[in-house]
Amino acid sequence: MKENPDEMSIHIAYIDGEPVACGRVYFRPGGPYAELAGGRTKTTHRRRGLFTALVASRLQEARDRGRTHTFVDALPTSAPILRKQGFRS
Repeated sequence: MKENPDEMSIHIAYIDGEPVACGRVYFRPGGPYAELAGGRTKTTHRRRGLFTALVASRLQEARDRGRTHTFVDALPTSAPILRKQGFRS
């Protein structure tokens, strides 16, 4: 990634200046695909919509970059949120 910084973005949610949730989005060169990975929220800040907001922001970046297909590497516990965002297994 260091050699190709446009291939990955990191989205971070802050509360009172503290990073409490994050997720990555990867952009494969020359194709229509984006991959969401690494979504995490501190246990003390769960159930506040932060993970959902970060999924939405990463999907928006993928659309803004012209990506037409997005897949996700996620735990089964994330499935309900991801289904609401349009993902299917």
